Amino acid sequence: NAQAYLNLQGQTTAKLGGSKNSSSFLKATTTTLLHTISESEKASYVAHINSYLGDDPFLKQYLPLDPATNDLFNLAKDGVLLCKLINVAVPGTIDERAINTKRVLNPWERNENHTLCLNSAKAIGCTVVNIGTQDLIEGRPHLVLGLISQIIKIQLLADLNLKKTPQLVELVEDSNDVEELLSLPPEKVLLKWMNFHLQKAGYKKPVSNFSSDVKVFCHSYSTVYLGACSTIAVSL
Repeated sequence: NAQAYLNLQGQTTAKLGGSKNSSSFLKATTTTLLHTISESEKASYVAHINSYLGDDPFLKQYLPLDPATNDLFNLAKDGVLLCKLINVAVPGTIDERAINTKRVLNPWERNENHTLCLNSAKAIGCTVVNIGTQDLIEGRPHLVLGLISQIIKIQLLADLNLKKTPQLVELVEDSNDVEELLSLPPEKVLLKWMNFHLQKAGYKKPVSNFSSDVKVFCHSYSTVYLGACSTIAVSL
């Protein structure tokens, strides 16, 4: 069954030369030897994958994934999930006929999938300088999550424009504002949108980034806004 396959993925990695400590490394819920893994972040990505890929002809036999397990990392080891996620973010990036989708792949087929994944991820705007095919084959949590985060961010920000999100018209007062808004990259538009609503709610200090500023805001403002900020921080 699907769970047996995911378990097999984990065992196969060890046999193909994965770290001797890969089992304990993957089971670390908060901190590995060198890297911290956010369980809430992982749960958010799992929910996104379950939602957008749940009907995929190949992946539906393994979905929904359970965020409380390491199924995400095990499923990512053959490269199919990541390739499919790239096509969700930017449709048509990968010709899906080029993805090896057999139930059990040999090492060369896995490597082909991950090479295709990394080249395609770079093509749509992801930074993949510090990620290699072996990292993905071994399902290294911090690198898998980092790549998934970038792919999902590209997907979510793609609709952030006046045509697809007409609510953004609230941000403009005249034609000059429209021109400025149209020239901004999606992440800057989202910051502008966030600051617009924070100002309306009485929050005076502008947010200039989605990392440190959001953390300060979340710790200093109400519980309602804490939930909203957490959602934004996880999504991005």
